[in-house]
Amino acid sequence: MTLEEIIDKNIKEFGFVFGPALINLLLYSPFEEIKYSQESSDILQKKKVDNRNIYDKVIIPKIGNIIGAISSKECHLAKKANKIYKNLKIEPFEKIRELIFKKYDNQFNLSEPTKNGLKSKKKLIENDYISFYFTNDHLISFRQKKPERIKEKLERKKEKYIDGKLSNLVSQFITEIMDSSNYYWVDFDKFHKKYGDLNEVMLGDEYGIKVIDLNQKRADKRMEELLNYNGNFKINGFNIVNRRIDDHRGRTYFKRPGGIHYTLTDVGFPNFPIEVQYSGIKSFIYDYFGPRAHYFYKNKQK
Repeated sequence: MTLEEIIDKNIKEFGFVFGPALINLLLYSPFEEIKYSQESSDILQKKKVDNRNIYDKVIIPKIGNIIGAISSKECHLAKKANKIYKNLKIEPFEKIRELIFKKYDNQFNLSEPTKNGLKSKKKLIENDYISFYFTNDHLISFRQKKPERIKEKLERKKEKYIDGKLSNLVSQFITEIMDSSNYYWVDFDKFHKKYGDLNEVMLGDEYGIKVIDLNQKRADKRMEELLNYNGNFKINGFNIVNRRIDDHRGRTYFKRPGGIHYTLTDVGFPNFPIEVQYSGIKSFIYDYFGPRAHYFYKNKQK
């Protein structure tokens, strides 16, 4: 059988259990090798809608468990965590910028261009994170990446990690994931050892949560605690993918967004990942208004 025939057969037989990362890789693939019939395309599109319903009805309502587990025990956010899902609101990002500006009290130095961006009244470029929950000392935000953003990111991952290095393994990689799609994240160590950076095209961040502690000192302390846990702490309803714990704190020295990033999977739906980021107000400001902010560098390599 040709690779196209193998992919087509797998989609028709097992597409109903494919998770979001595999569905996105097949639908928005940067690889010429990935081809399939129109019937299979229809199956993938339907499954993408089904996956969204699982997030909406099963996974997203539990994000309070994540927020309560990841936030500092010195604050009272955990007590409010289970109310957050119901109170997430779609807000214009200009309003969020205004709220953050009011919380910045020169507790750390910012360059003049960054300050000007933070206090500006200009309309901002559309942002993936559109749903927010704001307390006196925290900002929680939630996003679902749009298809065009997913496609762009897959192209960047291919160019950065795979072209000329791992291209010869693409066919084998795709075939093996389709054969065991329900356990990809459970067996992530195995896939990482076998395929290395090729795993970068299995995106775990279509759905994401940011927990921003607006008390920078407390956020710094909590990030240190989280790194010391090394993924060994409990989040009810979720598992932590240990090889997908990233410490980006050092990036703030270069005026880039920092923080701790996790990929979690739902206990009942183990091939459904969600990205979680925890950081302080400094990282948030750099992320959107610093000299290397996402809004200002088109080819951001994220």
